[in-house]
Amino acid sequence: MLAEQPGLRLGSLETLAPEAVGLPVPAQNSSATAPQAVKSDDAALFKHGVKLTLVGNYAALTRYMENLERLPVGFYWAHAELDASAHPEISLTLTLYTLSLERTWLTV
Repeated sequence: MLAEQPGLRLGSLETLAPEAVGLPVPAQNSSATAPQAVKSDDAALFKHGVKLTLVGNYAALTRYMENLERLPVGFYWAHAELDASAHPEISLTLTLYTLSLERTWLTV
């Protein structure tokens, strides 16, 4: 998708470690001194993230974000940061997540 966006380049790309979502509540046992440990592998869902920084002009960054929102793949935004300190070149750092039933979603 980046290749289809003239005026943009990838500044950085980082795959984030999977995080457990929807962990079951640890069982409270009155006879035990500590609650039963819950492993992250017991999670109902895992979120898988990517943090990328794009560099270009404002119009190109806006078009890229509009195209991202039109993708048929489900993901959600966790963070977006725009840095215009080197205007007219602007950098946009996005943190995006998708959900999966599996801890291992994508390995390279």
